Amino acid sequence: PVLALDLRGHGDSPHGPLDYPAMAADVLATLESLDIKECCLVGHSMGGKVAMACALQAPQLVRELCVLDMAPASYSTADGSNWKSNRELIDALSKLDLEKCAGDRKRADTLLARKVLDPNIRAFALTNLVLRDSTLRWQCDLDAVVRDLDTIARWPALPGIFEGDTLF
Repeated sequence: PVLALDLRGHGDSPHGPLDYPAMAADVLATLESLDIKECCLVGHSMGGKVAMACALQAPQLVRELCVLDMAPASYSTADGSNWKSNRELIDALSKLDLEKCAGDRKRADTLLARKVLDPNIRAFALTNLVLRDSTLRWQCDLDAVVRDLDTIARWPALPGIFEGDTLF
């Protein structure tokens, strides 16, 4: 079986603090509730850091680990990574006036294009915009992303060693 989980603050999952130990605990609790004794964890971006945190917290559970587009490292706007672009994107999304969009995703794209020039990045970011009750809303917990962005950028000092097969 393959499971695709929404992390807290993503999709329809409950919102809450976006820190890796807490999100890993959510994933591990889900696996435990499903009586999964061994798994291969795959995580992309923030999910990659969550998968690594799971492997460190429960190495007996994680047989294999696959981490995409992420490393066990801290990022900053000055380190040469794309973190500066991430911060600029999050700032642009948080400043997007959804009331001016009048329920129109194309209008949201047009307004966002003033700050985010790459149409592929805009399209990806706008997948988090959903229409509910004739109003556009962020499906992700954008307020938490803005609030916890520095925490998201850091790799926490987690105890443990994972010796299973790992692909980065």
